[in-house]
Amino acid sequence: MSQEELETAQAIKASCFDLVKQGYSLDDIKGGLRNAMIDIGSDTDQRLVDAQEALDELGEYIANTFGAQADFYRDK
Repeated sequence: MSQEELETAQAIKASCFDLVKQGYSLDDIKGGLRNAMIDIGSDTDQRLVDAQEALDELGEYIANTFGAQADFYRDK
């Protein structure tokens, strides 16, 4: 992973955590990311498939990393 990709991933994770703290569900966040990727577009169908796989992995990461924290913040 390049430095730019790493920094981008960190920024996305931070944004997702902020959304969780605001009360958004993990499914809402994942759906929003998917829609944003579709809006951005892609040069090929394969890139869209790759983006979808990356979003699925990010969704799993968010659920595993922030699942308990999401429940905590949603209850506040």
